[in-house]
Amino acid sequence: MVTFELGRVDEVMSSCREMFEEHASSAGINNLSVNEEVYASLERAGVLDLFVAMDGDDIIGYMPVVRSPHHRQGNLALSVDCIFLMKKYRGSNIAYRFIKFAVNHYQNLSNAILSFPIQETHRRLLERLGFEEEAIMFRKFIK
Repeated sequence: MVTFELGRVDEVMSSCREMFEEHASSAGINNLSVNEEVYASLERAGVLDLFVAMDGDDIIGYMPVVRSPHHRQGNLALSVDCIFLMKKYRGSNIAYRFIKFAVNHYQNLSNAILSFPIQETHRRLLERLGFEEEAIMFRKFIK
């Protein structure tokens, strides 16, 4: 039975190697480098929530959410870094339930905005959950 919970970086990330490799392969990323220390430092600062999908004792998905101030009316911005489920768990309503779990976790926050990176593969799912497309994001990698 699949369940969802908040996890801790030091307990979760080291168990996710197989998922990172699968994610890189499915996304066509040649060189996926997950820096656990970055996540750990955000968690220590109190600005990272790491949602985890579990099948028994096995981690089958993760969704890091970073909290930051938002420029509109003093809102709290909750930015999903990524969402990943192992391939064999996709297409079975688990992603819907996983995102719903995160939304419910933040239900008591007033004026919070939860946002996802725009990916065509997530569009229908997010629309079903009541998300609206707002803007296209530009990015630049700074080396």
